[in-house]
Amino acid sequence: MYQHNSQKYFSAIMLFQVISKEKLMKTLKITLATIAIIFLIVAGAGMYKFNYLANQSGYDVDGNKIENTWVERYIKDNQLSEAKVEYTIEKVNLSEQAETYFIHIEGKDWCGTGGCPLLIVAKNKHNVKLINEFIPIQDIIIQNETVNDWKVLTIVIGDGGSNETRKYSYNNKNNQYQVME
Repeated sequence: MYQHNSQKYFSAIMLFQVISKEKLMKTLKITLATIAIIFLIVAGAGMYKFNYLANQSGYDVDGNKIENTWVERYIKDNQLSEAKVEYTIEKVNLSEQAETYFIHIEGKDWCGTGGCPLLIVAKNKHNVKLINEFIPIQDIIIQNETVNDWKVLTIVIGDGGSNETRKYSYNNKNNQYQVME
């Protein structure tokens, strides 16, 4: 009788193990499916951020919202708001003396065959100062070379028919970039 009970006990253990394996596999499948869904949601949100938001006005190239009330104020103060202004802001390191930004003005009301306007602004706690306005530009390259503690810029300027490359350095006397001689 003892042997018979032990066979029943052994059969019960085996049945429990089969049921536990099935439950474990089911739990594992549900867990993996949940992880896959979460991964897809996070990847989709990242794609939205980098592919959509990065191209929207008021977002930087990484898709992060820029606190741009100062840009809006600058545009309004300089009467650039007659037509809808679309822009992207790029924080750049032109000088250790100021927090500097490129504001790329975009849109059919602002751009032509020669390119789009570019504003270079410096910002501190109290105000925003226009350093330069280039209209139109095709491209801008920040050089490692510095003049007056500001980086030299190489700018490709377009006029609709031909492009011209010019180097600009910062002039401390008038606080703006000027063509290098």
